[in-house]
Parts: sequence; C-alpha cells; structure tokens
Amino acid sequence: MSINLINFAKSFIYETTAPVAVILLEMNEITNIVKTNEVKANRFKTITICSFICLCFAGLALVLQMPYAEIILWLSGIIGGIYGGFMWNKSACLDLLILRYRLSKKVLEMLTRDLAEENNLNVRLVLTKTIKNKPIRTIVHPYLKKVKINFYTENWLKIEGYFLDGTHFSLIANELSQIRSGWRRGISGRDKYKSKSKAQGLELSLTLTYLKQKYCLVETLQERVRSAVKIPKKTEIKKLKVTDKSINLIVKMPPYMSDKQEMIYKTITMMFLSLYQVLNWTQILSKQQVGEPRSAPATATDVVGSRGRCS
Repeated sequence: MSINLINFAKSFIYETTAPVAVILLEMNEITNIVKTNEVKANRFKTITICSFICLCFAGLALVLQMPYAEIILWLSGIIGGIYGGFMWNKSACLDLLILRYRLSKKVLEMLTRDLAEENNLNVRLVLTKTIKNKPIRTIVHPYLKKVKINFYTENWLKIEGYFLDGTHFSLIANELSQIRSGWRRGISGRDKYKSKSKAQGLELSLTLTYLKQKYCLVETLQERVRSAVKIPKKTEIKKLKVTDKSINLIVKMPPYMSDKQEMIYKTITMMFLSLYQVLNWTQILSKQQVGEPRSAPATATDVVGSRGRCS
C-alpha cells in the first residue's frame, strides 16, 4: 500500500487502514510533502519581501524625480507583492497545523510498542482547516439578543486499533471553536452584521473496550476510577464513563495549550496510562479472589501496569 501523494497534496487529509509499520512509512512520505511546502513558503516569502523593497525604491525614485524608474519599480512591487503574498499565504497555511502531523506520528510511534505487527490501525489525520467544521449547537447570546453563538468541532485525528492483550482503543482529537454572529449597533448608531470566531480549546477522547473475561471487575471500581486518572494541570476531565465493556475518558485542554505539541502528547500518554492502571488493578483483585498471596494497593493510582502498557 502506498499513499496517493497527488490526492494528499490537494486535500491534506490522510486516511487509511493498514499495519502501523506501513502507516509510519507513508507518514515519512508525507514528510517530504511538508518539507517541499515549507521551501515554497520561504520562496514566496522572499518574493514578497523583495516586492516591498521595490516599493520603497519606487518612493525614493519619486523623490529623486526619476519617472521611468518609478513606474517600473511600482509595477514590480505591486505585482510581485500581490502574487508573492497570495502564494505565501496559500503555501504557508500548512505550517500553522504542522504540529498535527508531528504529534500524530509521535503518538503512533509510542503505540507501536504494544501493537501486533500484523494488526491493522484505522487512522484519519486532517492537516488543513479548509474542511467545514461540524456544528454542535447554537445558543442566543446572554446579553445581545440579536447575536447567536454557534459552537463547532473539528475532528482532525482518529486512531483505532487493538493492543496485544486484545483491548480495543479509540483516540479522537477535536478542535473546538465558536462563532458569534448577528446584528450589533456600531459607533455611528447603525446596525451592522458582525461575525467573530474564537478558539475554545482541544478535546481529547480515549475509549478502551476491554475483554470482559480478562478484566472482569472494572465496573465495580466506579468510585475509584476518577482517582486513578492523572492528567496535566489546567486540563479538565469532561467525562469519565465506566461500563462492563469499556472505559471512556474525555479531557479538555484550554486554547493556549491546544497548539503545544509536547503538552498534547503528554496528556495523551497520561490518559492511556491512567486507564490501564485501572485495568491492571482489576487483574490484581482477580488474583486475590482466587487466593494468590498478593496484597491489593490502597488506591488504583498505586498500581503501575506492567501488561498492556503503551508507554
């Protein structure tokens, strides 16, 4: 299997079902596209800067009363500035989201240690914001009755697969945002339609669907599961649901942290470790029930899993 580089260069959306080794090879091919894009961005940046310099010299030619040089420099500066600025903005748009690619590759490399080589992973990675975001809900502004607030979510990463112990995992990253739009009275006294977007942060969702015969006591630990979850400061647990089949943890990161690659990676790693601590604790309790001489820890956080760990 080989990635279609032409189609990817048009959409910047990578979606596949393949073994992790194949996915990492294709991610390396994406690296070349990213590097090519960065070279183009720097080239158009240089054109834009040179065009600005031409405009400066055109102004100097005007002062020195050099009409022909002035016209040539003005035309060169305007045409080059428009072309270079447009192409620079177009080619540099990926730079703002390059952390998505690097983060996803790092997460895949981390998960590789606990995946069977022959098992397939489902991966969907979006490296552009040109796709239409999914609306969540719409509310009326609490103070401005003519203004509505639309909440959106952009699902830019999804990784699904099975660990060596048979546990299925699903990791999803959603970028949250809101757009306020409506009629507002301006300084002149006239009503004007205004629209303003605002980032709401990053939402990470991790679901582990475990084998009931292997981890049979998870549902009985409802009250202690939350104490086992350890995530970085300033992040928030939005949801923690435990059933007889799965554990779902949703964490929200504030906007100023949603573009920090190392912080996102650390949060994802801690989410995996926290949920697997719960699973491994149930194994210890199960062994105690069958009479094995091992004492249970005081809390679930005292257990650091030795089986099925992803880090």
